[in-house]
Amino acid sequence: MAEKDRVRIKQFSFTLLPEENAMLTKNAFEYGLSKSKYLRKLILAESLAGKQWHMGRDQAKQLIYEVNRIGNNVNQIAYNTNVVRFSSK
Repeated sequence: MAEKDRVRIKQFSFTLLPEENAMLTKNAFEYGLSKSKYLRKLILAESLAGKQWHMGRDQAKQLIYEVNRIGNNVNQIAYNTNVVRFSSK
């Protein structure tokens, strides 16, 4: 059904913290949508094409470092699990 043929009869309101409202306003603005249209797209799981993620060099380095640390921890867990399994036999 086309958007113009739909009549919205239910109204919903909720309370946000000032930080949440600022985030909602910022995100809706980044997509070029009103807050209500932005929320409708989220609820209907529609595509929010147009937003591009930009990361600074320092942020990218920090993210890579953290992912590497997680990988290191997973490897240590796997190693210790295998050592215990094979040494207990």
